[in-house]
Amino acid sequence: ATKVRYIPEVEMQQLVREAALEQGFVEGQAEMLASCGRNIYAIGCDYHPTTITLLQEGKPAQEFIVPYGANLRDELIARKINCYQSITRWTNCNGQQLCGTCIVDVTRGVEGCTRRSLDEASTLRENPETYKLACITNVYGDIAVRIHPEVGAAQWTR
Repeated sequence: ATKVRYIPEVEMQQLVREAALEQGFVEGQAEMLASCGRNIYAIGCDYHPTTITLLQEGKPAQEFIVPYGANLRDELIARKINCYQSITRWTNCNGQQLCGTCIVDVTRGVEGCTRRSLDEASTLRENPETYKLACITNVYGDIAVRIHPEVGAAQWTR
């Protein structure tokens, strides 16, 4: 029987980079090939499981597997996990990127998420680069997420 092992994209990228260096490619070429290898690997997957590690203050970390490209807010809500700040748990925009209150901190693997849009960057301008709006964040690699992070004093959270 053939054994198949799932290789996360980041690990695949590292393996391609190392192989390219062994074949005599220079560092820049190896990096370029590695990023191509990562993208090709992702395109070729029918089902690409991704792990989200949920970090909540005072609770043990939780891990759950989601499909490649899953929406972070949808996955949290499906598991009855509140990603909203304060009263917006009940008064939010339902994932339409209108309220800016589903703020999470991607503490590990932010490069495996969708890039910040201009609107998201504007909404989160006084917060660290790892802060994301869960409603417009799709997950393409393993990540760790802290919900209810501290936000800047000027952060609008209704």
